[in-house]
Amino acid sequence: LEELLQRTHLDVPALVPAVLRALGPQLDEEGLFRVSAGAAEVAEVRVVLERAHAAALQGRAADAVSAADEALAGRSAHVAASVLTAFLLELPEPLLTFGLYEELLAAAALPPSEQRVGQMGQLLGRLPRAHALLLR
Repeated sequence: LEELLQRTHLDVPALVPAVLRALGPQLDEEGLFRVSAGAAEVAEVRVVLERAHAAALQGRAADAVSAADEALAGRSAHVAASVLTAFLLELPEPLLTFGLYEELLAAAALPPSEQRVGQMGQLLGRLPRAHALLLR
């Protein structure tokens, strides 16, 4: 993820803000991340997003963002959610990294308290920059 963002000169991949803008007005949709969109429609959007990614790699970040927005315009929230889910699942290193996994589980198992909140904040502060920016 870090390498991708360095090569594209973006803070987060172009598809992420586009997906969030597409989801925004539809966040109350029932089963948003549970119900999958049609595979053909998701594949069609992903092809356009891959082209957008190629544009970003060639230094055309504005074109990438615009193409990502256009790819999702008028699509159902389930399409946007499916695209985001696929992106996150395909990351080589999970958003909450392998290196922090056990510590995050231990912190999450603490009883609700300021200690748990502090521990989680400390652990999230150790995420690589690219992961922290994407998580925000």
